[in-house]
Amino acid sequence: RHGEEHGGRSSGRGRYTIGRGTLTNSGHVDFHRPNVRTSIYSNGSVTLGGTGSFTLDNSGNDYIYGYSGEDTLTIGASQTIQGSGFLGVNSSLDIVNNGTISANSSTPLQIVAGGGTLTNGATGVLRAADGGVLQIGSGTFTSTGTLQQIGSGQIQLINNVSVLGGTLTGSAIHSVYSTLTNVTDNAGLILDDGSTTILVGTVTNNSHIAFASPNFGT
Repeated sequence: RHGEEHGGRSSGRGRYTIGRGTLTNSGHVDFHRPNVRTSIYSNGSVTLGGTGSFTLDNSGNDYIYGYSGEDTLTIGASQTIQGSGFLGVNSSLDIVNNGTISANSSTPLQIVAGGGTLTNGATGVLRAADGGVLQIGSGTFTSTGTLQQIGSGQIQLINNVSVLGGTLTGSAIHSVYSTLTNVTDNAGLILDDGSTTILVGTVTNNSHIAFASPNFGT
């Protein structure tokens, strides 16, 4: 539904929240109660506007899903989704990121398109920082924005994700199983042990591409 959030709101213990239309969030929405699964469903076309944040806790039990099977979640340029958990997993949610998605907790944050797609717009930032792990997997991932590792954060491309365009920045991105098409590498690309990476089109390598270990087929 349409609404505004200027203070703080928590998504409670073992519950789900269904979003519709436009949510203007200029405060913060926090997931809590780490031992119980907590979910937000995007029903239809949902836009997150405002200057606020959504913070998923470190349990790995927090989910942002599609509800009806034909759903789109658009993240506004000044919105941040951060923490750990799952975005889009096991649903056909299309995610359009014009803001910041940041993995900044010790438990991974997974963006798994499933039957949907992930689009990282020109202002979009997909970030791993403060020891966080951001995993991007399956489906089609189109990017004109930035993939950014900061410090000990790590971005992993998994589950045969197809990456179309974009720029890798920060420290090296890890490819576990991916296809990279017309990607610019300003960060470095690490091909993890036993991984498969397919390069398509023009891959502009301004840094390095490294095989992680001599002891595994990569």
